[in-house]
Parts: sequence; structure tokens; C-alpha cells
Amino acid sequence: MATELLYLGGFSVLFFLTIAIQGVIANLSKAHGPKVLAGARDNLAPETVMMGRARRTVQNSIEAAVLFLPAVVALGLADGFGAHSALGAAVFFWARVAFIPAYLFGMPWLRTLVWASSLIGVGMVWVEFFTAAMQG
Repeated sequence: MATELLYLGGFSVLFFLTIAIQGVIANLSKAHGPKVLAGARDNLAPETVMMGRARRTVQNSIEAAVLFLPAVVALGLADGFGAHSALGAAVFFWARVAFIPAYLFGMPWLRTLVWASSLIGVGMVWVEFFTAAMQG
């Protein structure tokens, strides 16, 4: 199996964990808690700081998935997996691993650095795709 596909699967697991973390934080919150969250969620109390960070981390992961998933799928369909794209997938994945705690614990410059690193990783995958597309 291609390294890029392994990192795509790993990112899916990481995304699941991000959603789970958001759920745990919301359920532990005195503002919301399990009783409120089990309902229709009409007229919710304002989010706590951690709830907002967790929600934004999930939202950012959706945006990252929209960039990374098509890059890996397109590259696979082009039969263009290579060392450059494998490295890009690794950079993306490990940057996303670092992004979650950096965002949750309010580390703005580190968060920005790892976010930018994940974009560089996706860019490396796309470069490999366009290189393969031009050659084939």
C-alpha cells in the first residue's frame, strides 16, 4: 500500500479523535453537559473557551481534509505516488497531529507554524500529481 494512503487513513483516525475530543469537552462543560447536548440544542449557553477551540479544531480539520483527500486520491488515480508525495503526506499528517494540541492549548505561533507546514505537505502531494500528469 502506498505511504500516502496510509497517511490518509491515519488522518481519518486523527479526525475521528478530534471529533471525540470536541464531544468530551462539550460534555464535561457546565454550560452544556450531556443532558443539554442530548436534546435539540436550541438556545444553547455560550461556548466556553475550550469548547470554541475544540469546535474550530474540528472545522479546520474538515478544511484540511478537503485539501488532502483529493490530492491523495488524484495522485493515486494518476498512478503517481513517489518519494516526494510520501514525504508531503508525512509532513501533512504529523503537522495535523501537532495542530490539535497547539490549537486546544492556545499556542498561536506554534499553531500557525504547524498549520502552514500541513499546507506545505499538501502542496508537495499536488506537485507530485502535476508532475505525474505532465509526464503521462
